Amino acid sequence: MFKFLKNINEKRNAKLLEEAKNKLGTDEKIIFHVDGIIDTAIGNNATITNALLIATDYRIFVYAKHMLGSQEEYESFYYNNINSLSYLKESILALKFFPYKIAITTSNSTFVFRSGRNEKEMQEMARYANDKIIEATENEKIFFNFIFYFYLNL
Repeated sequence: MFKFLKNINEKRNAKLLEEAKNKLGTDEKIIFHVDGIIDTAIGNNATITNALLIATDYRIFVYAKHMLGSQEEYESFYYNNINSLSYLKESILALKFFPYKIAITTSNSTFVFRSGRNEKEMQEMARYANDKIIEATENEKIFFNFIFYFYLNL
């Protein structure tokens, strides 16, 4: 029975990944992707939705499609707009089936993605994303220093 459910889940995630690839820029590459869940709200009802968290060379984005109907959830976080990204393994009994968590904090909000497996992939994705966040921050500093220097020397 569990093997049957696992096969259905893997097929659904493969289809989600193919649909998510349509959201990529022409020169954008997927580096990591993991399946898990996100909390969403439809009207006044809070629901849990299966989703993919995808790290590319430019951004992290989440892609989900609700089981009923074809409503998409899609949110994008460019590395230079992320204030922090953390990976946690929670041991709370209520989260037993989804203990691995990536939290992305921007200036406006915090986004949480959970997975019940893929611990190694989530750790590697978090490391990669944090390196890209640092790189984007350093590039921004270099750019602003260049503009400031240029402005002073006019």
